[in-house]
Amino acid sequence: MNQAVKQQYWIIQNQQRGEATDTQSEPRYVNVRLPETVTPDGVILKPATITLRTE
Repeated sequence: MNQAVKQQYWIIQNQQRGEATDTQSEPRYVNVRLPETVTPDGVILKPATITLRTE
C-alpha cells in the first residue's frame, strides 16, 4: 500500500509538470456574471459582468 501511495504521488507530480509547460501559451479571458448582492452594511450592488484573465 505504501508503494502505491508513492506511485500515485509521482504520477500527480509528473502530470503537474506537464501542465506547467502547456500553460505557457496565450492567456485566456473568461467572462463571469456576478449576481445582485447586498453587502453587510446594506449597500445593494447591481449585477455585473467581469472579465478574468486565466493562464
